[in-house]
Amino acid sequence: MKVSFFFDQGSSKHPEDGLVHTPEIFGVLDGMSTPYKTSEGPVMYGVMSSGEMVVRTVERVISDIVRYQKEHHQPALERIIRVANTEVWRRQKEKGIPAISERLAGTAFALARLNDNEIEIRQTGDCFAVIGLIDGQIITSPYQSRGHEIICHCIMDKLLGDISTQLFQCSPKNVSSDKRQKLLDEFWEQYPPLCMAQRKANLNNPASPDAFGSLNGQDELFELIWRRNFSRTSVKWMLFFSDGMVPGKFLAIKDDDLIGETISDTFFRGGWLAVWTKARSGKKTGHIIQPEATGLSVEF
Repeated sequence: MKVSFFFDQGSSKHPEDGLVHTPEIFGVLDGMSTPYKTSEGPVMYGVMSSGEMVVRTVERVISDIVRYQKEHHQPALERIIRVANTEVWRRQKEKGIPAISERLAGTAFALARLNDNEIEIRQTGDCFAVIGLIDGQIITSPYQSRGHEIICHCIMDKLLGDISTQLFQCSPKNVSSDKRQKLLDEFWEQYPPLCMAQRKANLNNPASPDAFGSLNGQDELFELIWRRNFSRTSVKWMLFFSDGMVPGKFLAIKDDDLIGETISDTFFRGGWLAVWTKARSGKKTGHIIQPEATGLSVEF
């Protein structure tokens, strides 16, 4: 078995992507902090942002379970996710964060658990699992948060345009580099209430047509997990990656199978660096200068 991985923090001040790499469990995480205004600053857990805290907590829970139970039968992957979800809620409850989706930090995930005979795959949000089978089939998890992200991108684009016009009398793309930080600071001052409204509507809300799951302490997550199990002998390779590895065009194309085919083809031609380079060349400069990007592969 060959494992490779890649991480780029981009322009993020806090690393909110994560990697899971144990003898039994592999995958990636993509954290999401409690929304905050520029003037308020982020909710912090020591030196960690809230999204970073969630990701590090999930990594620790998985590592601890694998390490301490290595001599015994390992629990099913979804049971491990439940333990992590409970611990994430405990940390936020202690901080005084209310149990509502728009205030809770969380993480998307794409995870696999291997045993002697079977591979369990669980995925949610804007992380991806792409599974290559021995018979040549490629199975791709859904871009679950696409609908939510399309709505948010429309809101963000309009807000950036309005702020840019008000402050600099030009469109965002024409704002000079020395003024761009002022534009982004004002954007993040105004955007959080709009972001929270969309999270309330869609995050861990199975009734929403744009629902997506986040491991944030809420049990509704488990109604939105993508689940697949494969016999171990049927799988040739697995790729797990955050949305920072995906070219921006796929937000509009709405073809999940094409995401899997494109990323896997690029990976097997040039590795994770090629995937990252292709994604970076297709990302427009918007509310984030450069997003985080994480990938992990397992080849049998």
